[in-house]
Amino acid sequence: MDLARREKVPPYVICSNATLSAMAALAPRSIEQFMDIPGIGEKKAARYGKAFIMAIAEYERSGE
Repeated sequence: MDLARREKVPPYVICSNATLSAMAALAPRSIEQFMDIPGIGEKKAARYGKAFIMAIAEYERSGE
């Protein structure tokens, strides 16, 4: 949501629900792993990969 707000676009422009579900299941830890997720290409990986990887890592550290 934060990325969508910053870019002033609907959240589905950043990632679809299917892509978010795959991200949650696979929990990528690198850009290479992030690019293995359906719906993620080079542009999205370059633009959003670091933010998503950091958010996943933070979530895992929190123990939720």
